[in-house]
Amino acid sequence: MAATDVAPAPPRTRTRRARKRDRTEGGSFRYALLLHNDDVNKKDYVVNVLTTVVPNLDSTRALEIMESAHNDGKAVVRECDEEEARNLCAKLRAANGLTSTVEPSD
Repeated sequence: MAATDVAPAPPRTRTRRARKRDRTEGGSFRYALLLHNDDVNKKDYVVNVLTTVVPNLDSTRALEIMESAHNDGKAVVRECDEEEARNLCAKLRAANGLTSTVEPSD
């Protein structure tokens, strides 16, 4: 190779965000179910949906989550394995119209 020749750059590969090392009891990685603020749903409706859809979530904690999402733009509803997080997210979104997502926990 001559001094003016430049070696080609290595091909780009897609990388996934590093997953949290802590695992749930079942051995899967932890994921966060996030509730996002929206300007459509009333606060009491959001609290009612959260307590109905998310197992073992009481109205006091649901109110805190809703207020956090309202004030900060998003809030963690629950950390759990990926399958549970995705199932809960689908229930919050499809049947109830809430804006939610799932992300690997930090």
